[in-house]
Amino acid sequence: MAIESDSVQTKHRWLLPLLAVLLLGGIGVTLYLTRFHEIELYGDQSATLSNCPQTETTNCEVVNTSAYSEFLGIPISALGIPTYLLLLLLVGLGWHRPRFLAYAFAIGILTVAYSVYLYYVSTVKVGYLCAWCFRLYCINAGIPVLSCLAAWRSPWGLLRETLAVLRRPPRELRRIAAAFACLLILTVAADRAYRFTLSGSRPAGATPGTSGSTPAANGAGAASASSAPFHAASPLKEFYEKDGKLQLRPFDLNGRLGKGKPVALVFWAPGLRLAEEGLVSLARFLREQTPQIDTFAVVGASPEERGEIQWEPFCMLQLPADLPLLRDDSFSLFKQLGLTGLPEAALFDARGDLVTAHIQGLKQIVGGAPQQELTAEDLIRQVARGASPGSLPELRPYYPASELFGRCAPAFHLPELFTGKDVAFSPRSENGKPTLLMFWSSTCKHCQKEIPQLLRYVKSHPDQFNMVSVTLIRPDRPDGFSHRKITEAYVRTNGIPWQVLDDSSSLASDLYKIISTPTTFLIAPSGEILGAWFHPHEDLEAAIPPVLAQLARSGGECAPSLPGESGRASFSVAGLDGRKVSIDSLTDRPTVVHLWATWCAPCQAELPSLLKFRGALERRGGRVVLVSVEDAGSADRVMKFGSRMTAGFESFLAPEGGLADRLDLSYSVPRTYLIARGGEVVRTYRGAQPWQDPTFEQAVFTLLQVMGRS
Repeated sequence: MAIESDSVQTKHRWLLPLLAVLLLGGIGVTLYLTRFHEIELYGDQSATLSNCPQTETTNCEVVNTSAYSEFLGIPISALGIPTYLLLLLLVGLGWHRPRFLAYAFAIGILTVAYSVYLYYVSTVKVGYLCAWCFRLYCINAGIPVLSCLAAWRSPWGLLRETLAVLRRPPRELRRIAAAFACLLILTVAADRAYRFTLSGSRPAGATPGTSGSTPAANGAGAASASSAPFHAASPLKEFYEKDGKLQLRPFDLNGRLGKGKPVALVFWAPGLRLAEEGLVSLARFLREQTPQIDTFAVVGASPEERGEIQWEPFCMLQLPADLPLLRDDSFSLFKQLGLTGLPEAALFDARGDLVTAHIQGLKQIVGGAPQQELTAEDLIRQVARGASPGSLPELRPYYPASELFGRCAPAFHLPELFTGKDVAFSPRSENGKPTLLMFWSSTCKHCQKEIPQLLRYVKSHPDQFNMVSVTLIRPDRPDGFSHRKITEAYVRTNGIPWQVLDDSSSLASDLYKIISTPTTFLIAPSGEILGAWFHPHEDLEAAIPPVLAQLARSGGECAPSLPGESGRASFSVAGLDGRKVSIDSLTDRPTVVHLWATWCAPCQAELPSLLKFRGALERRGGRVVLVSVEDAGSADRVMKFGSRMTAGFESFLAPEGGLADRLDLSYSVPRTYLIARGGEVVRTYRGAQPWQDPTFEQAVFTLLQVMGRS
């Protein structure tokens, strides 16, 4: 094919400025991603990526610090810089000579192909999609389209022209290739120089090429000792009580490190059951088994957030009485240590060196050959005895669900996805077959890989085992996105034949300590959990038979599942007659404890719907307990206020003792505790709630496990 002469003009030049702007945007994004990558892996890990949601399918920081984020030691994002600069050059030359747009078109096709490959690696290998990378994919898709439209030639014609030139490259093409080589060399040199400037700012305990921004679900992180004591970049604050009021005062962490005594910081978050249970487990062990270690609980918060929001759930937990609570404003220390999940414990030796910041459980494996496995518990004991472990390998992925192995699977009630009908899950099999209990989500890419294989196996091998699935459903968003509708459509489209239970309340996910999907528990007919699958299979057909054989061989009674470590709200209240009673005596059944006040406008608006809800809950065996936070002298006012709303109005008041002695319970009303049988606080709601909304009502019934009793 003949090559166009210089006399041929570019047909639609007005598209070239648009293409140039697109390429400049690409350069900006690649520079942004490269900077983040270098700071996180080779600097002080202080960088963050904005405008990227962190969901079960999307996490920009994980993708851009994964093992796939570099090629021959160069950030993949950095390779885009010389590519886009070269394309800018071709766009400029294409203003007068459209044959250069053929080169741009061909390079654009290559960038699209590379984008498809990166998308596959990101979603399948890494397990997350990067929103910033997806923006680059869109830019790459625009390059061949705009080049083709500007030249006003057929795509095949542009490709044929480029291929014809490649057979005998003219001098201009050789110069373009040389220009790209120079740009690439300059980019690599600049990246290396920037990385060198960051090496001095790398935090203690961080190893080059190892990021703390690994998925929380994987439990991995840097675990190496530093050559100098760790230095916290931002101050912390300590919670304390003074004259019956909660106060915050500065806390000097740096003054504690390197003073001859090891230090442990246990990071957690209120309202997250796994984080709260992890805090209790780790703190008890550290204070009781290794008292040589100074132990502190640490909670992140925004600077303007009231301290009571963190202090109240902390006081409810069954923790060592003298355990201090520190506040990490703006999550500064959390970010500096590269934490991504909760709970996570940071351990410092007596010299102040950071040993690891990623202990998620006492049985987590630190490293070594299988016969020489070192657990986090072993490591803590070594540091308590004065050891400085030195450089350690990464902590292995830790799944809290493994704590259930060898015990009876917890029983629960959940609504069926489509009908809402109460379904009881019992661990012991009535038909003598083993059970696979899968936790999944319709938008989880790994689930979408596992479920089709499972469907094929169940179809070709019917009745080999009981199959039950629990789907995690997020609330509908204001923009109209409905995860529930997507889930229902997925089940219908794929023809899933087994029971699909709705865990939008997160009750079962909490019971089974789920941190990632899919998670499939392998349950023997006796009800014992023998193990679990935490990853999708490459070949499920081959994996199932040996597992079924193992489950069938298991017999006998299983050990009871361990009780949870959730909070308890203990205090006393006064009846309208002045008689004092313990809140524990009022919560001998599933109970809604509602804190309110006559002077609270949101309380006044909420109470009528709550009183209507009370009837439905009581018919199911539950109870609603109203507690006014006003003092005992307000009994007449409370009674007068309530009698206007309903006959036989009852409310307690004047909470004192226990939790009420540690903070003023009137700091924020209305506030509601959902208390299950046994006194466990399963949820705390702040603000008025939609008690007459059927979805919310069902969630409360599920959390209190009073379903199907009306």
